[in-house]
Amino acid sequence: MSNPLAVASVTAVLKGLLQNATTDTQHGINSKVSQFVNVTAISPSRITKPDSEEVPQLNLFLYQIAPNAALRNLGLPSRSERGDRLTNPPLALDLFYLLTAYGKLDFEAEIILGYAMQVFHEMPVLTREAVRNILAKQPDEPKAANALKGSDLADQIELIKLSPQTMNAEETSKLWTAIGTGYRPSVAYQASVVLIESSNSVRHTLPVLTLGKDDSGIISQAKAISPHPAFPVLTGVGSSSGQMSAVLGDTLNIKGYNLDVPEAEVFFMNRLLEKPFKVSPLYKAPDALGVRLPDVTYLEDPARPETTINPLDDWPAGFYRLWIIFGSGKNAISTNDLAFSLAPKKLKIKRNVTSTSENKIADISFEPKLHQGQKVSLLLGSLEFMPDLHDTPFPPIGELTFHLGSLPDGKYIARLRIDGVDSPFIDRTKKPPGFFNEAEVDIS
Repeated sequence: MSNPLAVASVTAVLKGLLQNATTDTQHGINSKVSQFVNVTAISPSRITKPDSEEVPQLNLFLYQIAPNAALRNLGLPSRSERGDRLTNPPLALDLFYLLTAYGKLDFEAEIILGYAMQVFHEMPVLTREAVRNILAKQPDEPKAANALKGSDLADQIELIKLSPQTMNAEETSKLWTAIGTGYRPSVAYQASVVLIESSNSVRHTLPVLTLGKDDSGIISQAKAISPHPAFPVLTGVGSSSGQMSAVLGDTLNIKGYNLDVPEAEVFFMNRLLEKPFKVSPLYKAPDALGVRLPDVTYLEDPARPETTINPLDDWPAGFYRLWIIFGSGKNAISTNDLAFSLAPKKLKIKRNVTSTSENKIADISFEPKLHQGQKVSLLLGSLEFMPDLHDTPFPPIGELTFHLGSLPDGKYIARLRIDGVDSPFIDRTKKPPGFFNEAEVDIS
């Protein structure tokens, strides 16, 4: 989800695309008109130069914001019987823009508008890379532009889609009448969808410890896979520790069919990675394959020393997808994807020496390290606390400070949640399962 800076960030990204188009070799709008094209994002009513002083200009105006019809009820507001916040429902918005061209000489406005429309046509989806690059280049002044560097628009689940809107003569007339200025060649666009989520703490219930007989869970049998498929197929993945989420150093047991093909490599991909990591399997059998998640520095490719990877720095906690490629070159065979979660571990909590009964402070150390763009919180029982993190970019970190306020004294089940994955706190070796002793912390 995005923070409240997302609306302004979409405008900044679109404006940045237009500014790039004025000088690049592919579009080069500046080379086709009499003067340098000025790109702005203000109300057309503020562009009041007389015709004799009008200069080539592109203006992007956010004239309407509307709730997204498909996602406006994605998460309903939820409160407990005492009024405590249980969820942070996202605010789903569609943004409507008016792209207007100005020119002093004949044909200039049409040329400028045509090139600008081509720019938006060639990028109907704002990629995460484009969003990050443009927002990172925002100037330090004015203050509003500098604030956009702290936007997490690039990390929201939905990518921003850009589509032209049809406006008939009546709608166009009403819009320009409301703006209160003379009509100029223009076209309307819709940017969808912006998802804004609050960062307020919510209450989280502890999980169910057993499900089904002997904690077997739900049993299902798929009929889509024949008893003897002719190609490698993955059907499931689990950690050797028995936990719902794996940690670095665990062995993943991958189930499937025809997995004893030579030359196997297991690939792992997370949303924060530029390219997948690959790890060689520990063992292979027709219906199973094991791979150990590294917890020490290793070489992804022994022939290339520059591929050295430190899992504690480079493998972020969160959700991954994995697949296996057998063979190489034209004979390579790729399996289907499976999802698994990588949890933070070695959670160490200590109370800060500056804590008081009115403002308790907890210092947390953990691994792997937290990366820019990840969402993190500390859960104590059903209470959630956010860390002291600034909007400015930060390198991967393995320590965080949480202000607990006037949290009542007592014992709490603690877990660190990074991108929706909790650190291990359930001991599944017990019958029935219980909580790890080290997961219980005494706050006093």
